[in-house]
Amino acid sequence: METCIDRTSLASLSGAGGLLAWTRDPEQAAKALLATVPKAAAIGREAFAARLGDVLARDGVLPMDGTALRLLDRVSAVLIDSRALCAGRPRLMSVTTVGDLGEAEAWSAAQSVLDRRTLRELSDEGPRTRGAWRLERPHDIPAAIPASPLALTADLHGEDGRRQARVRIGCELDPLADAVVAAARTGARRLVLTGHASTDEIAPWADELLPLGTSLPDTVRRLQIEGHGVLLISGEDDEALGAADLGVAVTARGESRVCWSADLICGPGLLHAWRVLRALEDARSVSSRSARLSMGGSALGALIAAAGTRPAVAGLATSPVYSAAFLAVLGGISAARRVERPPRPRPVSAATGMPWGRGRP
Repeated sequence: METCIDRTSLASLSGAGGLLAWTRDPEQAAKALLATVPKAAAIGREAFAARLGDVLARDGVLPMDGTALRLLDRVSAVLIDSRALCAGRPRLMSVTTVGDLGEAEAWSAAQSVLDRRTLRELSDEGPRTRGAWRLERPHDIPAAIPASPLALTADLHGEDGRRQARVRIGCELDPLADAVVAAARTGARRLVLTGHASTDEIAPWADELLPLGTSLPDTVRRLQIEGHGVLLISGEDDEALGAADLGVAVTARGESRVCWSADLICGPGLLHAWRVLRALEDARSVSSRSARLSMGGSALGALIAAAGTRPAVAGLATSPVYSAAFLAVLGGISAARRVERPPRPRPVSAATGMPWGRGRP
């Protein structure tokens, strides 16, 4: 779109200058200049961003910088902080038996201890018991919490105190995590995920998986240096959200912390972030269509201005430009309204791979 504006503006000035030199008529040259102004190129994106901002605000999104929505058509890389994809319930990820207990029995016993517990309950030292079974942290492994990228490692002990298994405990993925990753894959050329033990099943969808401990702000700047417009989804990294071209902060359920450096504050949950990602393809489409309308309107206006000498004809010279701008506005508003029309994605349980409501655990 910016390329269209630059080229059309240069051609408009050159054409008006040439017409002035040929006709020696400043009035006709001025009319030719007005007839080729690339209005539609920018106004289509403005209409799309304004309408989309209204749609998102009505849906509960807090825009800290509404002008960031005008950068949606430039986003070519989506960076997702995997911590934002995690929900607030623990999930048993793996069981390794070390005693005479079978793997299925060990899994069932460990799950019974975790049942109805929250991530906060598992953040302390423990131990945690349920009936004859006990989960406690081993002393030979650094302490971690389920929501951390490393996950929590614990030992399962039976009623006699003997260690029966070693388990890894992570956190459930948000029911919309799959939908968010799929929308990012569709809307951007590059998807980058941070490493996290709880997101191993969706990691293969990413074009790049960042190793544990990689700096998010440094990754944002690296992608920008490579020429990408970067959209970041995170709930914790203020510096990275401020550095991204479009920072989307996702608030967690039950958490009071907010990243105020973000351009859009969404949540709780991932529904709003999914809507923003769904808008990427439409934003590029609107800008491309507006640029074509602008070039067509300017070209037709230039022909009328150059050929029209009678007042009745010369007065029509600006009509193509304004008609193209009107069509671009309609197209931008219609595209933004499409963002709110699609049905919400069906939540999927990470534990079963089935939509919620069908045998929810």
